[in-house]
Amino acid sequence: MPKFPLRPSDESTIEAVVDIVRKLLARPQLPPREIVGLGHALHGLLRLPRTTPGLSVEISASHTVHSGDGSRTMIYWSMDLSESRLGLQAGGSEYSPDVGSDSFTTCNWEVESSGFHDKSDSLNNWFAEAEATASDPNSNFSVSDNSEKVDWSDPKDDAENDEDDEDDEDNEDNEDNEDNEDNEDNEDNEDNEDNEDNED
Repeated sequence: MPKFPLRPSDESTIEAVVDIVRKLLARPQLPPREIVGLGHALHGLLRLPRTTPGLSVEISASHTVHSGDGSRTMIYWSMDLSESRLGLQAGGSEYSPDVGSDSFTTCNWEVESSGFHDKSDSLNNWFAEAEATASDPNSNFSVSDNSEKVDWSDPKDDAENDEDDEDDEDNEDNEDNEDNEDNEDNEDNEDNEDNEDNED
């Protein structure tokens, strides 16, 4: 099964994202659709670095800070997870009556099952905004879930299957080696018999 290019150093990042999703799931009176979407996200995160066929979910939140002079700043964060990509984004936009509006990005962290990855951006802003949303029961967030026929298998089972496959391959290799050795022994015996006949 395909895997995301995650390293042991990424484990703490994934664990922290899992913690945020669990906090969002713990909110009372969540709509059923959001519970399902968050459940899909949590399942996919727990299966990492393995991909999850059928998964496609995005969690996002934003808030706006207003200033007395008519200026305002919108801040957002999002996480998207599918069978081919995991992305963490943060940024926003600023508006002032004199200058107008300008957008900015503070984090764009992503890995793909194809092997592509861009983990150069700091995740400090992403975690600061996501944690603020998860910790505030009055904050708003949205869940977009387009998952279909999600693979609900336990990654531990996948790991055992992979080990079984490796064992099968090893056994096949051993059998091939034994066959080759038998063939070599047979050839040696035939050569020895031919030599004895020649001596006679």
